[in-house]
Amino acid sequence: MASNRHFARIIVMQSLYELLHRGGDLDKIIERHLAQHEFDKNNTKFIYKLAQGVVDHMAEIDEVITI
Repeated sequence: MASNRHFARIIVMQSLYELLHRGGDLDKIIERHLAQHEFDKNNTKFIYKLAQGVVDHMAEIDEVITI
């Protein structure tokens, strides 16, 4: 079974995929995914922080992975 942090990263990836392909509000997408699982407060904060960090640096990330 995956660790809580590993599973949290999966939730982030699913949420970001949905955001990029369907659009919408990232926080609402994450909330919907979190409603299906139980996470402690630290992991929930980690999920929001990681997802927002990716969105904030999307252009930089795209530059690195498209080389």
